[in-house]
Amino acid sequence: MKAGANLFGCSSAGEATQVLVVGASGRLPAGFDGLDGVTFASFDDLTPDFMSRSMANVVLSALWTDEFDVMDLAGRLSLLGFTGRYRVVSCGVPRPELIVNEVRRVYPFLDFRVLLYAGRGRLVSFTEYGAQS
Repeated sequence: MKAGANLFGCSSAGEATQVLVVGASGRLPAGFDGLDGVTFASFDDLTPDFMSRSMANVVLSALWTDEFDVMDLAGRLSLLGFTGRYRVVSCGVPRPELIVNEVRRVYPFLDFRVLLYAGRGRLVSFTEYGAQS
């Protein structure tokens, strides 16, 4: 399986999508570690050298984990000079626009959105919050 160009927002023409999934490696089903264009890391792995080697232009995480929350990761990405897209995936968040507004208030140059998912198994749908007009 390959990460598509429109996986989590538009990609520049000719730009290969490289997805970095932060904080999920211990909770993924078997087989997710072999996806082309996808790298898995812990919060502590995020150093300037690691980010340069990963060539990530999309970062994906949960809203919060035992290691970090959305504000921690947004701050780390900002400090590292990340210029790609940061997407948080969650379910059951009643007011996702509040999360988007807070992250954008503190980190205005970060391309940030919340993806809410619903469904079970292979029937999953995503609703995106935070698209800028």
